Amino acid sequence: MADIAKLAKVSAITVSRALSTPDKVSEKARQRIANAITKTGYVPNRVAGSLASNRTRIIAAVVPTIDNSVYGSTLQGLSDVLRADGYHLMVCNSGVDPRGEETLLFTLLSHRPDGMFFHNVLHTDKTRRLLRAAKIPIVEAGDLPSRPIDMVVAYSNFDSAKAMTLYLGRKGYRRIGFVCNDIRTNPRARERRRGYLAALRALNLPQDPRIIYQTPLGFREGAEALSILTRNCPDIDAIFFSAELWAVGALLECQRRGWAVPGRIAIAGYDDHRIAPEVEPTLTSARVQRMKIGQLAAEMLLQRIRGEHVEHSVVDVGYEIFEGLSA
Repeated sequence: MADIAKLAKVSAITVSRALSTPDKVSEKARQRIANAITKTGYVPNRVAGSLASNRTRIIAAVVPTIDNSVYGSTLQGLSDVLRADGYHLMVCNSGVDPRGEETLLFTLLSHRPDGMFFHNVLHTDKTRRLLRAAKIPIVEAGDLPSRPIDMVVAYSNFDSAKAMTLYLGRKGYRRIGFVCNDIRTNPRARERRRGYLAALRALNLPQDPRIIYQTPLGFREGAEALSILTRNCPDIDAIFFSAELWAVGALLECQRRGWAVPGRIAIAGYDDHRIAPEVEPTLTSARVQRMKIGQLAAEMLLQRIRGEHVEHSVVDVGYEIFEGLSA
């Protein structure tokens, strides 16, 4: 706080007052203090007064949404390993906008977690500065970033989507549709779409915008995507849904219509959702070991907290093409 006061040309008491009762500080002083905080990466410590040590034994996990159950396996893996070592997991929903993550981060760091896990690799510059200034171990997941903040446990969305599309092409399908989230707000969807398009080029298949569809995640949305793509292109013979909820929704719609899968159309999914093994026919999909991601991330965080060397700071858990009966 003394550094902030010096930069802002105010007293340390004024800095403290600006953080606790900002209405008692002038607008000009508040702005100077805010600029100094941004420059230094300072975050107020909300828990220091109640701690007998420098450890809170809390790990913060930030996910884009708590409405998508695929994150549950990763969080469970994190929690299982951390709890066995006496640590607790704090889970937060950042939303898809990196600025939402930035706002959330300021609050999280004020509670001094011993480490953090992000199911996201796209961050604002301010978020990166805050995390580096925090000097705590960080694990990112969701993709393999070109600029890791610290440690990474993930897989390549591009490679896995390309492999799934190549698998369909080598099975003889020639009009392969693709369904994903909004690529403007979801970097993982953007990478999966890029992998899909790269596979089409490798297969010498045309890229047809009529059979590429972006939609929110859900069973109903998967059924609607099936309807739209088959209407747009009646000779479509396969659809790669880049999440299994969509794929299952499409399978249920095919059953409702009396369409044979894969006789009328082949369906492939992505991920390892709990419902996928229960559907008929079994779902062909690109599967990611999400539980393993959480377990490895927790082990790496604990190693760093204990001051131990982490042999591999970037771990690629890979993916598996599960050959079900739906394609």
